[in-house]
Amino acid sequence: MAKILIVDDEQTIREVIKKILEQAGHEVIEASEGEEALRLQAECEADLIITDIVMPGLNGYELIRRVRREYPETRTMVISGFGGESYAIGTSELRADKVLEKPFNPLELLKAVEDLLP
Repeated sequence: MAKILIVDDEQTIREVIKKILEQAGHEVIEASEGEEALRLQAECEADLIITDIVMPGLNGYELIRRVRREYPETRTMVISGFGGESYAIGTSELRADKVLEKPFNPLELLKAVEDLLP
């Protein structure tokens, strides 16, 4: 299965996503913010990065921009509790491979991951 990096400043969210993905057979790595995620990506090159947008330090928008530039083969998924028109415009300009709004259920998450990975 795939190696997936989860980036969210909320530990509970990371733990829930990790449990769902590990039960599906994926290897999961966690980061609590963008800079940590970039360090981990340099070490392990995840197949997919699932990131929140609003985080302290390097936010999800900047993280994905840098991943696109430095790791163009890595797939990206944005998860966020923010919606609305400005959010939609921001995520489309970002060109994340997938956007999943919180709250989501385990089946929605697994389907989104399945859609992104070979």
